Amino acid sequence: MKRIIALFLAVLVLALLMAGCGEKAEPAPAPAEEAAAPAENAPEAEPATEEEAPAAEKPDKVYTLTVSTQAAESSTNAQWLRAVADKINEVTNGQVELQIYYSSTLVGETDVVSAIKDGLCDAGEVPMGRNGNVFPLTSLIMEPYSGLGNGETFYENIFAKLWEQYPELQAEYEGFKIGGMYLCTNGGTVHTTKEVRVPSDMSGLKISCVSPFHTAMTEYGGGAPMSIEASEWYTSFQYGVADGMWMTWGAITSMNLYEVLPYHTIFPNGTDRSMTALLFNEKSWEKLPEDCQAAIEEILPWTTTIWPAIEAEDFDAARKMMEEAGCTFVELTPEEEAEWAEAAESMVASDVAKIDEKGLPGTAFYESIREFGAANK
Repeated sequence: MKRIIALFLAVLVLALLMAGCGEKAEPAPAPAEEAAAPAENAPEAEPATEEEAPAAEKPDKVYTLTVSTQAAESSTNAQWLRAVADKINEVTNGQVELQIYYSSTLVGETDVVSAIKDGLCDAGEVPMGRNGNVFPLTSLIMEPYSGLGNGETFYENIFAKLWEQYPELQAEYEGFKIGGMYLCTNGGTVHTTKEVRVPSDMSGLKISCVSPFHTAMTEYGGGAPMSIEASEWYTSFQYGVADGMWMTWGAITSMNLYEVLPYHTIFPNGTDRSMTALLFNEKSWEKLPEDCQAAIEEILPWTTTIWPAIEAEDFDAARKMMEEAGCTFVELTPEEEAEWAEAAESMVASDVAKIDEKGLPGTAFYESIREFGAANK
């Protein structure tokens, strides 16, 4: 009996041990995670400021206007146009951008006025002397030896006063809006294939002209005036299609024209003062917000003030480069220049009379030019 009880207890113990081995223990709960220790040498977080400076706001809408110019990208005219474009973008807080097309790549120089008016481009840099048929009173401003005075204050002291006094001048710009202008210190410089000292030296020469005075003076001297696109200047002089041109210094150097025009006649008193204007198509202008229009109008006098410094720097650099290239600068004596001035007197009288014949106040307008010019020191 004792054996049976002992055997029974042994079997029971064995069964209990086997049952214990078959169970899986429940995992102990993980201890709560401790906050990670900061990395060594980590920069301390900067305390939040009360107010952070806002990023520069971009305009909701940008108005991109196409601008045509006959000027080469490296020319003096182009320098002025880019400066005006940058200023317009600045004063309109980035809302107005001018997209410039150089070297008549958008429209030809002789077509730029009609292209602006018809909306083929939004704006253009217009050589006013070549467009006397459209702007007859304006053309009188560029008459030779008119004594216009300081180019920096030309708009404020001369043009703005003429604009206010003569509604006929305003009528010339119907369909346009003036965005800037400048007056060359010396538009009457002759660049030729032979030396020219007096008007008669132009006899037989074919001369590219950009103003009524250039045309009249060339004819007076016995030459043949021509109108040539800027893109054709170099080859025209290179192959004898033309023998010279009236032109400012910027184009002569930027387009390497001194390589084919070695003689350069300088008039000490400047003869005529060629004028250039940035004109907008009126409908393109009216699409601009009123505050942008007002900002552009406000800088109009400034567009004139920046030109003389650009021009002077260009002339100094141009003369040095051209002298090194072997060009000849023809410095006129007082007696020689007097021949040009004498010829100019009759031309001015003739031009003024032609404006009068059109029913416009040519005589009164030219007298005002001389009056305002004399006070523009």
